[in-house]
Amino acid sequence: MACVLVADDDPSVRELMSQALKLDDHRVEAVGSESEAVLMYASLLPDVMVLDVNMPSGGAESILQRIDATEAGVCCPVVVVTGDASLATAHPRIVSVIQKPFAINALRQAVSSALVRP
Repeated sequence: MACVLVADDDPSVRELMSQALKLDDHRVEAVGSESEAVLMYASLLPDVMVLDVNMPSGGAESILQRIDATEAGVCCPVVVVTGDASLATAHPRIVSVIQKPFAINALRQAVSSALVRP
């Protein structure tokens, strides 16, 4: 069982992702903003993060920049979800990009793959 941090500003998408990942017995913490994601990361130290690329308060790139600035040396794989794959950043922790709308199994597989990466 892994700890997964999900950040998406759309409550229905956030809930859908949380429920899907719980099917694989993961502990899931879900938040709706950049600030919440950064705070939750610091207290949770998740095994993997699932981040929306584009949120009103700042998406995946901003979240990762803030975490990198405060948690030097901490490494956690990241799966990003986006409505526009061209917006996905090239951060070294991003191991998978999932285009919205996505199949639940695609999300589950991306998280499983991220967890077995060296």
